[in-house]
Amino acid sequence: MAATLYALAPIFGLIVFGWGMRRLGFPGDAFWPSLDRVVYYLMFPALIVHTLATSEVGDVPVLRFGGVAITAVLAMTAVLLLVRRWLPVDGPGFSSFVQGGIRFNAYSGFAIAQTLYGVEALALFSLVIAFVTPTANTVSVIALVRYGGGGRMRWRDVLIGVARNPIIVAIVVGLALNGSGIGLPWALAPFLKILASAALPLGLLSVGVGLDFAAVRAAGGKVALACLIRLMGMPLIVIGVSRLFGIDGLAAVAMLIYATLPVSPVTYIQARQHGGDAVLMASIVTGTLLGAFVTIPFWLAVAG
Repeated sequence: MAATLYALAPIFGLIVFGWGMRRLGFPGDAFWPSLDRVVYYLMFPALIVHTLATSEVGDVPVLRFGGVAITAVLAMTAVLLLVRRWLPVDGPGFSSFVQGGIRFNAYSGFAIAQTLYGVEALALFSLVIAFVTPTANTVSVIALVRYGGGGRMRWRDVLIGVARNPIIVAIVVGLALNGSGIGLPWALAPFLKILASAALPLGLLSVGVGLDFAAVRAAGGKVALACLIRLMGMPLIVIGVSRLFGIDGLAAVAMLIYATLPVSPVTYIQARQHGGDAVLMASIVTGTLLGAFVTIPFWLAVAG
């Protein structure tokens, strides 16, 4: 546990540093949205393409691996539907619980995978994202349509959004380069490596900027329950499903990293635009990030 905490300290430190920069007004509120776009559309795709194109992923049982990811998302959704009548939320609030239960902050996951387990774990975590992202996005849309108050969304727009997701595109490109044997040409490899090196620290600063303590105070006990579901319930589901599918070793750890992550700030935007409980969603984003400071070291210690 001590070694895990030591390794995670720089990751959490950068998150806190980002929060402090925002509190001090440096370098200004207009800076952060622009940084998010650069990191999301350029630096993280560069990291993923470089990692997948140059890693050994051929021995990974991709279908079983994907089966774990998809089954875990659907299992958590099923659990939430079963206990919905006992949750202290209305329809829009329930849609926020669903998003909180299955969606994740990829920036933190990339940093944890690479820092604690190396490039191979980073490649495996990228594969997790390839399966989880479209599944979780689709389930979230269904929940918002069914329980939110924002009206109907067109499935065509949802599918186009997934297809244009730069993370998904980067995963497809990286796997194609790897599987074809082309790899990365000598000039492209160092270029992507340099660009990718800035992705993790800048991404973690952006995570810290999104902290909203006022939203947590406003939500009260609801956010505590949502955090318990996400940070304790999802890891238990993933561990059980991984064993059921026969996934172990570093592949199981990469899957567990997804399960332990806090919720992505993107969920707040989607809740606000499509009739979810945006205030509750913002509190879940911050609450899970604060809780993850404790639960991530615990679960990674359990994983060994």
